[in-house]
Amino acid sequence: LAQITGDIDSELDAIKLHEQAIKIFEKLPANQTDAATPYDLAASWHHLGRLNRLLDRKDQSEKAYEIALALWQQQVKEHPQEDRYQAGLARTQLGLGNVQQVARHLDQAQKFYQQALEIRTSLAQAHPKIPEYQRDVAVTYNNLALVYKATGQDKDAEKAYQAALVTQKKLVDDAPHISQYQDDLARTNANLGDLYARIGPASQAEAFYREAAKLRQKLVDRHPAVTDFQSTLAEAYAALATVYRNSKEPKKAEDVCQQALAIQRKLATEHPGVPARQDDLGRGLFVLAEVYRTSGQLDKAETAYLEAIPIQRTLVTELPKVPHYQSALATTYNSLGMAQAKNKKPSQADEAFKNAQSRWDRLVKEHADVQEYSQGLFATSYNLGNLSRDRGQLHEALDWYALALSHARETEKPFVQVPRTTVLARLGKYMEATTEASQLAAKTRQGDYLYRFAAVYSLSSAAAAADDKRPPEERHKLAEQFAAQAVKLLADAGNAGLFKKGAAWDKLQTDPDLKALRARPDFQKLSTDLKSN
Repeated sequence: LAQITGDIDSELDAIKLHEQAIKIFEKLPANQTDAATPYDLAASWHHLGRLNRLLDRKDQSEKAYEIALALWQQQVKEHPQEDRYQAGLARTQLGLGNVQQVARHLDQAQKFYQQALEIRTSLAQAHPKIPEYQRDVAVTYNNLALVYKATGQDKDAEKAYQAALVTQKKLVDDAPHISQYQDDLARTNANLGDLYARIGPASQAEAFYREAAKLRQKLVDRHPAVTDFQSTLAEAYAALATVYRNSKEPKKAEDVCQQALAIQRKLATEHPGVPARQDDLGRGLFVLAEVYRTSGQLDKAETAYLEAIPIQRTLVTELPKVPHYQSALATTYNSLGMAQAKNKKPSQADEAFKNAQSRWDRLVKEHADVQEYSQGLFATSYNLGNLSRDRGQLHEALDWYALALSHARETEKPFVQVPRTTVLARLGKYMEATTEASQLAAKTRQGDYLYRFAAVYSLSSAAAAADDKRPPEERHKLAEQFAAQAVKLLADAGNAGLFKKGAAWDKLQTDPDLKALRARPDFQKLSTDLKSN
């Protein structure tokens, strides 16, 4: 009864039923127990752990799982030939791995998953005709892949997902009437979609998300009372929305977003005490806001972000030990800041970015091994640097860029170094600015970057000419050297095709950063040549 109650999203009622069952089991006199009693007792503690995890009660979940683990270990020791105790032990190891994964203790999660995989692989090899053992191996590979993905081991994640997929497809083909197999297959398809959405290609991500949505729609049609099937269907729609947003198809993205939100609003209303349903709604609103922001509908985006934030803040307040809720809120604040900055609301953007930054900073300190938190801190610090630069707060901009660089991957560092050189030049630190710009310019042939380095040299030329700490002759020499290099970089940008765009040509004529060049004959000749070409 407790298991059925939990499946229809009544976790609190299911917990009470399991607790009643445990009390009965533990009070049974020896003459009223049989061989099944120890198994049933361990299983009840296991289910208590699972239900408490679903309600984000980490401490209660971990405690229940640990009691179950000890009971299974005792039974395995006493009955080493009984496969069901081995299977129960592996199931609880997987559950403890799930608790550690949610808490972002990824080393511990990986340890428990690998312990479970070892037992489950042994059982599957010993009993190749028992489908449940094959399923257990696939599920464990899927969960292990989530750890690999979170720690940046994308190839290992892909390999583990594909291993799960092969087994799950066979199980569905052999027993198409078993909904659990369909659900497992849908989950792995969705997880592969998530992986390819990050590493590419996007077409692969879309294909896996579509397959996940197709499988989940069948499950919803077959089991309309099972809320988890509805929730995961909404997740598939939201994931497709992100693919369409990235491929510049905002109408398709908005349509599937609204499909997702219709489900998520209904579930959140029907289950106000279930954190996962509120989290789903907050995430759905975030995805819709992202669609609006990236398609230029900034007021709509801001409205959706501001609807998501109170939901996410409530989850953070009520469940402060769940890092996922902290990161979701930080992500929403960061995107809100981006929308407000683009919508000419710098003060509000600054507040939003700093709300995000403080949360990322805390997460990075508490979970140094989780790459996504470091990436979040990098992105928000970079955004604060750009905002400070645009507001003329140049020293503050340098501080934010320094923080961003400390959390950037090698491939991301140029994105920070390029605007940083401009800030250095505007502050009059022309030697540092041109040295860094020279090193970066030597590594690129992209017209827009070459243009920005030209602006750094132009600003540095003006700064050198005004530097009264140098003798006049030296000032003139440096100013001339920097200006000539600026014109050369602009010519290189032209050869790269930058000025074929009308907007780039207009900027060349009006950009205040190029003021030091406009009276120069070489700049005027370049402008004439570019216009005629």
